[in-house]
Amino acid sequence: VRNNKSLYDKQIHFANSLLRVVPTKDQTND
Repeated sequence: VRNNKSLYDKQIHFANSLLRVVPTKDQTND
């Protein structure tokens, strides 16, 4: 379970990094 959570957290971090690099329309509205 720990390993699965770690992988999940890495995916979240990776996704968040992409969102920061390429902001979406919703983010630019903020």
